[in-house]
Amino acid sequence: MESMIARDLSVTLTMPPEIAQTLARESGALIVAEAFVVDGPEMAVIANEELRQIKARAANITAMRDRFIAKVQEFFNQPLRALSDAEALLKSRLLTYQIEQSQIANEARLKVETEERARRQKAEQVAAAARAEAEERARQERAKAAQAEKRRQEAEAAGNAAAARAAAEAAAKANERAQAATENGEAKAQEAILTAAATAPTVVVPVPVKLAGFSTRDNWTAEMTAATEAEAVRLIVAALPERPDFAAYLKIDALSLNKLAKAQKDLMAVPGFRAKNTPISASRAA
Repeated sequence: MESMIARDLSVTLTMPPEIAQTLARESGALIVAEAFVVDGPEMAVIANEELRQIKARAANITAMRDRFIAKVQEFFNQPLRALSDAEALLKSRLLTYQIEQSQIANEARLKVETEERARRQKAEQVAAAARAEAEERARQERAKAAQAEKRRQEAEAAGNAAAARAAAEAAAKANERAQAATENGEAKAQEAILTAAATAPTVVVPVPVKLAGFSTRDNWTAEMTAATEAEAVRLIVAALPERPDFAAYLKIDALSLNKLAKAQKDLMAVPGFRAKNTPISASRAA
């Protein structure tokens, strides 16, 4: 292939004289057409004959051009196809790689988040248990304080000052122990939470490599879940009473409507449409 391309590229394309003469001659077609004045049957016939010849000559020049250009294009088509295929292949492989790397990163991130959540939940359970134990101790001490306060009141009522003082001291100490139990329990709870946060392992989540000039983006598309397009249309129509905005997805098929108009002409009866005849001119080449 390389030797063939090198040999072909050494050839110089030269326009044959007859093609150059034809192109020069046909460049004056408009001047000839401007000279026609269609003012009677004879001139109409002559103008029509000229029109048919123009179409034939235009087709001939188009064929000449296509053959001439094809000689140049054939040198470029194969490498262009190869480059296009190579681009598509590398894009596909890079996209696959980037998607895989993103999945790896997401899985690693999810694992870290799951482990962190488990540590936090365990620390919260330990903290809750410490607070509950402290609250129970504080409740017991408050109960002792209440009993001591009752004894104090009874001693005062009986005029026993010494017993009243002893009971008051017992109540105060019980309240102090209750307060200390609450504070110690909260300290243990905070220590459990802080320890869990401090012992969290440092995990590096892999980040997909950034490639210069290459990027990916979301490309959401509508995927039909109905068995056929006709079924999808029926489902949309059925939903219109509740969702009139869905009417925007019932596309008008102009091609099918035009075919129907050509077939049925004045008999066409489609809501919102009518058959309209718009004559067009046509001419066959000589």
